[in-house]
Amino acid sequence: MGNRKHHRLANRHGDLRRFPSVREAEQAVQDWKRQRYYIPSYWLTGLAQIVVTAAIAMLLPVISREWGLLRGGGWMGVKTIAFLGLVGGAANWAVEKWIWRHRFRRFLRERLNTLGIAVCIQCGYDLRGQEQTRCPECGTQVEH
Repeated sequence: MGNRKHHRLANRHGDLRRFPSVREAEQAVQDWKRQRYYIPSYWLTGLAQIVVTAAIAMLLPVISREWGLLRGGGWMGVKTIAFLGLVGGAANWAVEKWIWRHRFRRFLRERLNTLGIAVCIQCGYDLRGQEQTRCPECGTQVEH
């Protein structure tokens, strides 16, 4: 991963900017990619996405008949079903991405703490130089 790609990732995940070097940030990203495949919930969220998408696909004809979306027949009903399927699939994908983005941030913050850069696991607040046992930003208990 070159500097340009690192900066693009760092713009999306601000915690990557806190790493002492680009190499350590790249290593953390690679470790995350390797590790997530061993997390059971990674596979469960993928399976849940397939199940929800299949359920939407099966329920769309029933919903469209109940709502009268297929009254006109022809392409209008097919377009409506396709649109509702796309909206449902996109919503399902967005929720999954949000869950994994949150887990990735937590992973990066834990890695920063192991490197000696004190940050709050919950909110990412920079805790270097703090004497308190709680994060001043969110109130999470902090281990020094």
